[in-house]
Amino acid sequence: MNPTHLIDDNGVLVRLAAAQRRLISAGDEAVDFSLRSLGYIAITELPSTCLIRICPHHLSEVSLATLAYFLAENPGKRIALSWFDSVWRDEIFGSPRLAIQRLVHLANMAATSDGQAYISRRRNLASLPASHRLQTVYELWRTEQFDRQKFTSVLNEKAEGRYILAGLGARPGSLVFQDVGRGVVFYGEDWQSRTRGHRVQDQPDYDLGLWVSEAYLDTLVSNEPRLEDTDIVVRRPRNGSIRITYTRLLLPLAVAGKRSGILSVSHLDPGIDLRFNFKKISENIVD
Repeated sequence: MNPTHLIDDNGVLVRLAAAQRRLISAGDEAVDFSLRSLGYIAITELPSTCLIRICPHHLSEVSLATLAYFLAENPGKRIALSWFDSVWRDEIFGSPRLAIQRLVHLANMAATSDGQAYISRRRNLASLPASHRLQTVYELWRTEQFDRQKFTSVLNEKAEGRYILAGLGARPGSLVFQDVGRGVVFYGEDWQSRTRGHRVQDQPDYDLGLWVSEAYLDTLVSNEPRLEDTDIVVRRPRNGSIRITYTRLLLPLAVAGKRSGILSVSHLDPGIDLRFNFKKISENIVD
């Protein structure tokens, strides 16, 4: 059944009366390609049902938001959802809100399986309030020569032990753990004691280790502090996966003018959400 509307990957809603020559004249294959490869959403309006075809792996948040607005303007209809994941799968929902909630879940699962388990967004250091615990650490780093004993005391008090100290390894381009604070516990409370001397990338979640190591090395090369909000899904071999959101401050260290390592300090923040947000997307939907 031909769609009546398309939403493109930029969230633009198009009525197919205007786009039919461009997308439909080539047949259903053109529509399938747009859905499966370009992130388009196809909508077919019927008297009591709204048919939606979508590929979660290419779905953008702005496109999903446009779909939510469209459904909000057409309340009271049943939603028939077809979504692609190697094959087309079909589901029926009694309300737009339930359908959008399901799509948000599918999009987040697709992002994780596509290697987007670790997301970060840069922030300006000026955005930190003067009273923020990371600001206290930053000012200490900015104004004083690094002294491990003094910094560790401040980090345990101000940052609740959520820090990692990494130094240059024997091999070029490698970093090794020198110290892991007591507040870094997502692998378990005994993990810290077994890290010293091991490469940063050699973590129980190896992909996370590579991602962290890359951020540390980038900061070391730039020789500039780096502040970012972070939203990660940590895969723990014996305890399943856990999602953690936090603000991270990366500080390059030097001894006698030579680059020596990285200090990473974090502040847990459950308010950070860098993934598809159901509440934000669905706030205008009326069932």
